[in-house]
Amino acid sequence: MQQLKICPQCWTPGTEAEQMWLNPRSKYCFSCGTQLRERCVSCNEPIKSIKFRFCPYCGNAYKSAK
Repeated sequence: MQQLKICPQCWTPGTEAEQMWLNPRSKYCFSCGTQLRERCVSCNEPIKSIKFRFCPYCGNAYKSAK
């Protein structure tokens, strides 16, 4: 099963994750160098869907404030 990862800086909520982020060896964004996230920073639950911009468990935003 492929682990869903996003860049908290580059990802646009409601869009698909970049294919390079989904590579199991990818740890950092190829564009900006930010560490990719595969878990919510608030509750540590895995990111299962990026259809919405918030964690369904705790309501924390996946995208970092700029």
